[in-house]
Amino acid sequence: MCGIVGYFSRGPATPSQQALDQAVDLLAHRGPDDQGSWLNANVGLGARRLSIQDLSDKGHQPMVSSDGRYVIAFNGEVYNFKQLRSGLESKGHSFASGTDTEVLLRLFQTEGRSCLEKLNGMFAIAIYERESRKLFLARDRLGIKPLYLLDVSQGLFFASEFKAFLPFVEELSLPWQFDENSLYEYMLFRYVAGPRTVLEHVRQCPPGSWMEVDADGCVKTGQYYSLEDLCAEANDRQLTDKFDEESCVDGVRERLRESIQLRLVSDAPLGIALSGGVDSSLITALLREIHSSPIKTFSVVFDEKESHGRTIDESPYSDWVSQKYQTEHTRLILDQKRFADIYPQAVWHTDDPLNIPNSLGVFLFSEAAAPSVKVLLSGEGADEAFGGYEHFADPRPLHPMKHRLSRAEDIRKLVRFPNEALTYRDELLEASHFQGANAEIYYSLRSYLLTVVNRLDKMSMANGIEMRVPFLDHGVVEAAIALPSIMKVRGQTTKYVLKSLAERYVPHQHAYRPKVGFSTPLNMWLQDERHLGRYISILEEPRSLDRPFIRKKGVLELLAAHRHGPDTFRFSIAGRIWMLLNLELWIRTFLEDKRPLAL
Repeated sequence: MCGIVGYFSRGPATPSQQALDQAVDLLAHRGPDDQGSWLNANVGLGARRLSIQDLSDKGHQPMVSSDGRYVIAFNGEVYNFKQLRSGLESKGHSFASGTDTEVLLRLFQTEGRSCLEKLNGMFAIAIYERESRKLFLARDRLGIKPLYLLDVSQGLFFASEFKAFLPFVEELSLPWQFDENSLYEYMLFRYVAGPRTVLEHVRQCPPGSWMEVDADGCVKTGQYYSLEDLCAEANDRQLTDKFDEESCVDGVRERLRESIQLRLVSDAPLGIALSGGVDSSLITALLREIHSSPIKTFSVVFDEKESHGRTIDESPYSDWVSQKYQTEHTRLILDQKRFADIYPQAVWHTDDPLNIPNSLGVFLFSEAAAPSVKVLLSGEGADEAFGGYEHFADPRPLHPMKHRLSRAEDIRKLVRFPNEALTYRDELLEASHFQGANAEIYYSLRSYLLTVVNRLDKMSMANGIEMRVPFLDHGVVEAAIALPSIMKVRGQTTKYVLKSLAERYVPHQHAYRPKVGFSTPLNMWLQDERHLGRYISILEEPRSLDRPFIRKKGVLELLAAHRHGPDTFRFSIAGRIWMLLNLELWIRTFLEDKRPLAL
C-alpha cells in the first residue's frame, strides 16, 4: 500500500526534482516506511510506501524492471499475486522480491493491459515504458483505491490524493480553481458523483478503466471491467421464484469466506474494524472460522446513546461479537471535543469537502490501530452491493434526486448555482438496464459507493493503515447482483441474504435490528459552541459571506434558525450548516491557504 504521484509533461516546462519530491512528501502519511522518485526527460514518478508484502527494501518504489525498460508506481494490493507469481515462474520468470508490485510489473511486461483482468485487488497503477515513451494508468474494478488526474495543456498529472498536485500547481502556474458547476450536486448530496470533482480540471480515473498517454501526449482510454456486462444474465433471475433460499445464503457465505481468505495475505499484522453492525460482525465470525490466531478488533462509540430518538450506540453489539469470537477488542470513545479537535485534519486528508461526519470516527480508530496493526478488514460496501440502505425498500421509482440529503428549495436560499444539471446521474440512469433491486444497487455502486470508499481510504491512510473491504471483492459483488431481488430486499427488510447469513452467527435481534450506520450526533454537537459549534462563526465572516455564489441573507437566516429553533433528523438545519462549513473550510484549505488549517 502506498501513495503515488507523477506526471507526463507535454511542453518544455517540466516539473523540477524539488517539486516532485514535495509532491511525494505530501503523501508521507500514506507510506511512512519508504519513499522514492524517478525522472526521465518529461516523465516523473514518485511513491511513498507502506510495507505490507515483503517488508524489506526490495519493495522500494518506483520499481524498475530488471531490463530497465519499465518503471512502476503502484498503490494498493493484488491479493492473488502469489498465484500469479507461480504462473509466471512456471514459464521461467524469476523474482528478486516477495512483493505484489514486482509480480504486477512482470505481468504487465508479458501481457500488457490485458493483465488487468487477472488481478483480484484494489489498486491505482502507473507504469512507464521507456522505449515507446508511453505512460499507462489503471484503477481497480470498483474504485476502491483513488486515482486523480489533472489534465491540462502543460501535461497530465496523476496522484492518489489531489493535494499532491499543489507543488506542480505552484511551480508551473497550473489552473487550480473551484468548479462552481459542481455546487448544485454537492449541496444536494454532499458529494459529486462520477469522474468529476469539485476542482475544475481535476477528475477521477473511472473504476475498471485504463488510460494510456503516448509519446506525443495524446490520451487513449478504455474499460477492462464493467458491471453492465452482468446485466442481461442477472435480469433473468431478478423476479424468479424458482430458487432455493438456503443455497443462496450458502453461496454468499462461500464467496465471502474466499474473499476474506484472500485478504489475509500480508507480511504485516492485521485486524478488523468492528462496528457491531451486521457486516463487520459477519467478517469477524467468518474470519474466526478460518483464522485461529489472535484477532484484534477496534470500534468507535459515542457517549450519547440516542440522537433524535434513534439509537446510535452499537457498543453492546460489538462487545458481544468480540466476546463470542474471542478477539482482542479496543473500544474508543469519539466525543465532541475530540471530533472538533481533529476536524481540520480530516478536511485536509479527505481532499474533497467532507461528506460523512463519521469520517472522523474512521480517522480515530485508524489512529488507535496503527501502533499494533497495518491492515484492517472493514464491512464497507455491503450496503451498496446487497441493498442495505432504507431507500432500497422505497417503492418509488429511482430518479436522480431520490437519494438527496437536502431539498432543492432549501439550498437555493443559500447558494447561487450556475446550473442545476445532474448530468452524470441522468446518464447513469439512462444507460442502465438493470431490473429489480439491481437497478438501485447498480446506481449506488456507481455513485455513492465512491464517496464511501474515498472516506475509508483517506481517513485510514492518514494514519498509515490499509483498509481492506471483503464485500467489494468483484466476485462477491457479482454474486450479489446474481441473486433474486427478494434475497436482497424483502418487504421492508433490506440486505436480506446477509441478515439470514448473520443469524447463523449472532442472535436474531442483532441481525435484524434497525440500521445505525455509525450515526454521529451532528445536530446536537453543532449546538455546543465550546467544541464543534465553535466553527459555525466562520460562516459569518466576510471572507465566507462574500463568496460570489453565497446568498448572504439565506445563510444568516439559517444560522439564526439553528441557534433559536428546533431541528429535525431528515433535511436538517444542521445538515445544511455541515455542508456549508465543509465547503468553506475546503476552499480555504485547498484553494487559498494550500495547507492544513490551524483553527
